[in-house]
Amino acid sequence: MAAASPSVHARGLSTGEVALARERHGRNELPRDRGTPAWRTFLRQLTSPLVLLMIAATAVSVALGEHLDAIAIATVVVLNAVLGFVQDDRAEHAIFALRTVTSPRARAAQAGSARRVLSPMTMHGKRLQGWRRVAAAMWHDADDPQIFGRLELDARPVRRVIDEGRRAGVHVTATHVVGCAVAHALDKVPELNVQIRHGRAYPRPTIDVFFIAAVANGDLSGIKLVDVPHKSVTDVARALGERATAIKEGRDAALGRSKWMMDAIPAPLLRPALRASAYLTQRLRVDLPRFGLPRSPFGSAMISSVGMFGLPEGFAPLAWMYDVPLLVLVGELAQRAVVENGQVVAREVLPITATIDHRYVDGWHLARTFDAFREYLGTPIRSATRLGA
Repeated sequence: MAAASPSVHARGLSTGEVALARERHGRNELPRDRGTPAWRTFLRQLTSPLVLLMIAATAVSVALGEHLDAIAIATVVVLNAVLGFVQDDRAEHAIFALRTVTSPRARAAQAGSARRVLSPMTMHGKRLQGWRRVAAAMWHDADDPQIFGRLELDARPVRRVIDEGRRAGVHVTATHVVGCAVAHALDKVPELNVQIRHGRAYPRPTIDVFFIAAVANGDLSGIKLVDVPHKSVTDVARALGERATAIKEGRDAALGRSKWMMDAIPAPLLRPALRASAYLTQRLRVDLPRFGLPRSPFGSAMISSVGMFGLPEGFAPLAWMYDVPLLVLVGELAQRAVVENGQVVAREVLPITATIDHRYVDGWHLARTFDAFREYLGTPIRSATRLGA
């Protein structure tokens, strides 16, 4: 390569010269392979002489009518292949992680000025972690029958509940109050507290509410409370506080098991694994505590807060695996200008948004549900006392 002139060193290459050099010589990075495809890594687990012998034994057992033996041998083969796949996949990602130990940005002189450019390693992408990895496997083309709604309510009754709870030494939030209001609405409109299967609605045995919360490192987790209509707001706040503390301190064994399993499953197999777990726990209502997968893990409805992130309000999608009719987001309590008795006054309001599965509800159900919801939030102290009695 010819030596560059001092003027080039001073001003850097122009944008056109950068494009021409990149086209002629490629990027300024070490050569790297694309890695082994996941399907090839998996098939490689089936090529050892011992595994091939076991596959042959399975075929012989089937031919002889020994179906139980065939199932047992095939199960061992599959488990061995999956464990080998997981180990190889982790090893490959560990090597990739070592390659990417570099600054994501660099300073370069270009077209007479200094600018920041992305490191080539950054352009290859970073493996998703935590909830983002699960979400990437969970979502596909948008085809869900979702309805979006929004309410803005006078926050004074909710604020009184929050203040009463905190004076009693309980950290009550608007999310706790809204969760109890949703449970109250489902109690008043039992047609929504169902599971839909093959065009039929099957009642759920209890009204359970799943609260989504931020835990360590900004990741999201969830806590399901059972039979919420028979709990007061302070009961809900205490239960969620104790469980959230256990999760943040790493003392929640069930969450630890489910998180370990989700992290261990390779990305190509994560979506099928989520479908399998949803089928077992939602459709068949199987309880799998050993794997951190409880029966109906998302309950009857889901509640989360965007106010805790400083957002006034927001909407969230219903995923296929939730199997609930309703997902409610609680916004940030804030002062707004409202009209009261013909006068514009400042009032603290509570914005609430909801995503509703249209398969569960029509206009009649929605009207009854939101009437009961507003009824509870208009007098939450009286309702909370009655429900907790």
